[in-house]
Amino acid sequence: LTCNSRKFRILYPRDRTMENEEETEKRPNPNPNPNRHQPYPKKAKKEQTQPENQSELVKYLLKCSNNLDNHNDRRERIIKCSRDLTISAKRIIFNLHRNFDDTPSQDTQGLINTVHATIEKIAAEIEGYDYNQYHWNFTLGIQEYVEAMTFYHFRFNKTLPSREQLENDFNAAFKTARARFPLTMKDYLLGLCDLTGELMRYSINGVRTIESSEIEKVCRMMQEVYAGFTLLDFYDNHDRSEFGRKIEVMRQSVAKVENVCFELKLQGSEFPRRLISISAEE
Repeated sequence: LTCNSRKFRILYPRDRTMENEEETEKRPNPNPNPNRHQPYPKKAKKEQTQPENQSELVKYLLKCSNNLDNHNDRRERIIKCSRDLTISAKRIIFNLHRNFDDTPSQDTQGLINTVHATIEKIAAEIEGYDYNQYHWNFTLGIQEYVEAMTFYHFRFNKTLPSREQLENDFNAAFKTARARFPLTMKDYLLGLCDLTGELMRYSINGVRTIESSEIEKVCRMMQEVYAGFTLLDFYDNHDRSEFGRKIEVMRQSVAKVENVCFELKLQGSEFPRRLISISAEE
């Protein structure tokens, strides 16, 4: 409100929208293109060219970047091979559970060849590099391989292969000459721990198909393996927890097979197999 000769006059502020429209009309059109709705075409990215006068520090950092990229790519390839190795080893175990013959099937032999070819790919990836640097990327696949091959040897040879024997098997299967691929004792023992679970399934599923004496042999072998693992002393906390968990599962598997043997003995005392076979023939 303003006072002018005793008369009051109200001054209203100018509309901001009108001021904006006037300013836009005065400004030059930044887009000379008549079709204003179409945006400008994107400019092509310029290729990054390395200047010739780079410092030694920049060259060293670029070299480190390339080494890290190669390391990550190699690591991903090894992890993929480890997954393939795990899948093939599990298929070997499934075939052994379904086959109650005394000789392995052709599918099992083909899977064993596939497993050895996958291990050769891993050996080719880490050749020339530190074995321990990439060991954690394929250790699970190697443990599954040990479990499958020990179960295979038990089914058809009635023995447990040693670490050196398994190491010689897949190194002899390599098609190209290369450095020897080692099998660590830790991977062998962890795979041997998982073997007891497969033996437990084999005993329970084969109650009606295999002899009770065979199940008793499996039970005695599992008891010996469990007794041997209880004597081990682990100084590393990670190894103590990892092995402790597997040994506890092993104890439960041994107890289940012992109960199966007890039930078979109890039923055999009440209904001998000789009388059961005679009644079946009649």
